[in-house]
Amino acid sequence: AAEPEFGKNPSYAIAELLQKSKKLENHNKNSRSYGIITPIYTRVGSEDHGISAGYGEIDFTLRTWKKTSMTNLREKLMSLIINISLKHELTYKLEWFQEFSSIENNKKAVFIIKQAAIQNKLNCIVKKTPFPWGEDFGLFTEKIDGAMFCLGAGIRTPALHNPDYDFPDELIKTGSQLFISIFNTAQK
Repeated sequence: AAEPEFGKNPSYAIAELLQKSKKLENHNKNSRSYGIITPIYTRVGSEDHGISAGYGEIDFTLRTWKKTSMTNLREKLMSLIINISLKHELTYKLEWFQEFSSIENNKKAVFIIKQAAIQNKLNCIVKKTPFPWGEDFGLFTEKIDGAMFCLGAGIRTPALHNPDYDFPDELIKTGSQLFISIFNTAQK
């Protein structure tokens, strides 16, 4: 505490990691190697004035379209963490959790969903790029053929997970009918 300048303060390493992790990103949503790194939580030291911070923590969310892109982005981020830690003479601990696999829609499943939408006289909009959500449905499409679709709640409706979002109850009937049509179309 008397000589904080001689401590190994993680603040500068975390600041460097925040800056350099941004350079690993590819924001081009049309690219197969699309990947973003979002800092979501940072903690350094404690409220004990006159000392050097002795601990730091940073959490990120990583998002990619493809599993191979996620592997590459993770490896680049891990390498960055290791190199910055060595440079600042710090020890580090890496922990990965809440991993969601990307959803890779099966073409046949997409076709079935489109046919069911047509049967129900619904507009079917195919996005050029996937939604960047974290979604555990990707675990299913790793094991079985499938596709994810969304029921639109309207242009002026707040987005899902927005505190102002209010689920439109009329979507229950629309969604139920669509699922029945998907099931029936898949059985043919």
